[in-house]
Amino acid sequence: MVKFKKIRENLSFGSNMLEQVNKKVLSETLSKLRESGNAYSEFEVSARSLGGPKVEVRIRNHVIRIDTAPSFGGEDSAPRPSEVALAALSGCIMQVIMWNSALHDVPIEDLTINVRARHELVSMFDPSAGWPGEANVQVEIYVKTPEPEKFEKYIMPYIAMESPVTQTFVKPIPLRWVVTVNERKRQEVYIV
Repeated sequence: MVKFKKIRENLSFGSNMLEQVNKKVLSETLSKLRESGNAYSEFEVSARSLGGPKVEVRIRNHVIRIDTAPSFGGEDSAPRPSEVALAALSGCIMQVIMWNSALHDVPIEDLTINVRARHELVSMFDPSAGWPGEANVQVEIYVKTPEPEKFEKYIMPYIAMESPVTQTFVKPIPLRWVVTVNERKRQEVYIV
């Protein structure tokens, strides 16, 4: 708990209000999406090995590097894949909160989200040793607002329901893997 408290203190913005999402732009976007029917976005990322466990991931015009601990052959020069997944979770939850605070006129003075999880290490190399995914994921949200009742009424009930990354963590989704070796497609695998 001390580690997370320290992170929260380092990220604290003080007593000034955080900049709100532009409510007019957000409302116009939501109206257009509702008018068009079942609007959706498609995303694509591309990852390339930099040698060893180092990875470079391209997302639109952004680049993220991924590495791992020296005990697993890395240099700890970038976040681990699981840490990037938890960062995506916290970032998505934060955006949902800020969007809803703008839509419902709930001012936010300070907002910090800490996420922790347990990752089984041996199971990455031996699935019979257990679940290789994240376990015991805990999200801690610290909010400072002059209108806590409005926050509890208009934002809290929707935090988990409206976060696509949260829903990805809690609902099983099918994955389709296509493996190509030496320019020849070897296998298509569906994981449900």
